[in-house]
Amino acid sequence: MHGEALARGGRYDGVGAAFGRARAAAGFSLELRTLAELGANGGQAVRAQAVRAPWRDDPDLRTAIAQLRAGGAIVVQALPGHDQEQEEFDCGQELVYRNGRWEVIDLVMQP
Repeated sequence: MHGEALARGGRYDGVGAAFGRARAAAGFSLELRTLAELGANGGQAVRAQAVRAPWRDDPDLRTAIAQLRAGGAIVVQALPGHDQEQEEFDCGQELVYRNGRWEVIDLVMQP
């Protein structure tokens, strides 16, 4: 069992009144990423494998990220102060600037 809601919704009657047309309404949201993970893994959620990349205004970095993504890699950049958002991915690699170019290195996992 996953333990989190996959969909949420409800009635939103009267919301349109703020826009001049009050009428009956309903809406919902669906956690597509969670649903896809559960469907593909027999009900067991897994984190996607990804490459962690820094957030910088660097054309060479943008090119390196684009090349990795074109090759099918998931590359995650978190805005400054939002590093916790990378936790939904299993970043086993990192894009680093070394010897004048951007390269992917394996991260050593701590026990």
